[in-house]
Amino acid sequence: MGGAGVVVVAVIAATVWAWGGPDGGGGGDDAKKPAPPRVLKAAWQQTDYEGTPRRLPWWNIRDLFVDRLGDGVQGLDARTGEGRWKLRLPSGARSLCTLSDEVNADGIGAALLRPVDAEEGRCTLAAAVDAKTGRWLWTAPLDADHEPGDSGPPGTTHSVAAGSAVLTFNSRTGPVRFTPGGRRLDPLLPKDDDCTVSAPSSEVGARYALLTRHCPTEAGSDRKKPADKRMLYDLESGERLTDGNRAGTIVSEDPLVLLRTERGAQFSHLDTYDASGRPLRRIRLPDNALVGRPDAVHFADGVAVVPTAGSIRGLTVGTAVIDLETGKQLWADKGSKKRAAAYPVGVDGDRVIAVSDGAGDAGQAEVYTFGLRDGAREFAGRVRGAPKTISGVDVSCEDAWWQDGTLYLRDVRGQSGDGRVVRAFRFG
Repeated sequence: MGGAGVVVVAVIAATVWAWGGPDGGGGGDDAKKPAPPRVLKAAWQQTDYEGTPRRLPWWNIRDLFVDRLGDGVQGLDARTGEGRWKLRLPSGARSLCTLSDEVNADGIGAALLRPVDAEEGRCTLAAAVDAKTGRWLWTAPLDADHEPGDSGPPGTTHSVAAGSAVLTFNSRTGPVRFTPGGRRLDPLLPKDDDCTVSAPSSEVGARYALLTRHCPTEAGSDRKKPADKRMLYDLESGERLTDGNRAGTIVSEDPLVLLRTERGAQFSHLDTYDASGRPLRRIRLPDNALVGRPDAVHFADGVAVVPTAGSIRGLTVGTAVIDLETGKQLWADKGSKKRAAAYPVGVDGDRVIAVSDGAGDAGQAEVYTFGLRDGAREFAGRVRGAPKTISGVDVSCEDAWWQDGTLYLRDVRGQSGDGRVVRAFRFG
């Protein structure tokens, strides 16, 4: 956690969840009577022309699917795919630069816009939007907090986040905070402080931020420049919680969890904290953890659901679940000779929703659920590729995700110029 109508309504019968599977029923590879594979039908589908390389924005809104639409945004009914509203740019804005990954509990999201008189990449207009009605609530210029040329190429240095009490707009010069109603809050550092605060976009969340404080050496001084200091802030109160020197990526804020790396591109550790920012536990991820993206890890009921690399068949990734209190792995799905391992795409109550590559069949994927703490596996059904539009289903956090009783799959390749098809499969 920055987005993407043809309607085909279908009801997925309760028998879809009376499980069986390609290698047996109810959670075991040695079940005696395999049930015939069930094909799941999409409730609706639409074409994603944006080619966005991550989940679409605002995927945490109940009963609403929000999709990037050029320089605007549209809201679709998550059950039918029918349009509810379209949101165009407000007065004074030339283009939409970025959106918050989620909205807050009141359905308010944050956006950064490029003003009409601004150069390319100058995203200096903050805005708030009501995702329930599709209305802009307010806009506010950020020019006073941006040095000339600090914004770089579009989308590279700006991020926004929407919390329950604060909307945060981040750039190289540090976070700028507003209340959801549009009142600007005080800077995190006093105005007479010579130091500056900055943060990569991956280190600013809706409630917390891990910031870097830079303090310059006085001109003509022989003193060594102070080392940059990492600081964990509560964005709602503006309080600095802890100091340190380790970088990290905020992947959960309830509980507060930072994802860290020791070497290479893959993350290797989870660090947990209490609400006051006090460190609780450092948890080493499995050696085969496949966490190149922060949003690949899911958190629920005191556990972390982590994708892992490799399976017995060597074709797909798998799933491991780790207890955040003890740091121990509760279970892992590695697949079998008959079944590819499944990639976790979300958590639904006490179930992990996971998708495999369809036993190697081109253009197919298999959907499973696992008990969150015991790993009990059940087969949900099989998904076939959309006719004439794809040659396969991509199983990754970029193209498969779960939201409020709906599995979304973005098919990996479409016909030239036709975009990629996003399909919604309703469960329960």
